[in-house]
Amino acid sequence: MGQEFLNQYQYIINDPSSQTKQGQLSLEEYAAISAFVAHSYDFCAYLRADRQPHEAIYEDAIQAMQSLLPKSPLSTAPILYRGTYLPNTVFHEILTTCQYNDKAFVSTTDREFDAKRHMVMNTDMGLEEEYRMVVFIITQHHSGRDVSHLSSITTIDGNETIFHPGTRFQVTSVGKDTINYNDGSSQEIDAITLIEV
Repeated sequence: MGQEFLNQYQYIINDPSSQTKQGQLSLEEYAAISAFVAHSYDFCAYLRADRQPHEAIYEDAIQAMQSLLPKSPLSTAPILYRGTYLPNTVFHEILTTCQYNDKAFVSTTDREFDAKRHMVMNTDMGLEEEYRMVVFIITQHHSGRDVSHLSSITTIDGNETIFHPGTRFQVTSVGKDTINYNDGSSQEIDAITLIEV
């Protein structure tokens, strides 16, 4: 597991200038959302590993995220997108059960382009097993929190909605989609349409 999230979180907590940037958030909430946006991969890997080995600073960040999200409005975006890399085992489990839930916070955007761009930008994550590039298309949802109002203090692109760990989704269809690259090439990816249950 990487340390980028922890390094960013600790830097913000210990940076005196953070006290003037946090706005209406607590310092811990400000540090958690900023580090999550910049380096969510290792934070989410910790959650997906059932929080083992236990690390107090990750637990502090989880608590801060859980405190922050209810302060944000419910998302009103009609459709949300999430571009991600799924291990083959997880992908086949989703197809078999027609259900999807993640032990981590699930970040989505209301712009399909941004979801696909996120995948392209994160091809060097050091994934340890075979994976598939997948775009989730969430057509019905009721619990996601719109954190786009935090874009002035983070590098969030577009209108981002975050779901709590364990949010349950049902698969309504599975198909194919395409990512187009700047060099004119393209790549076929999997597309899974979901509704929140």
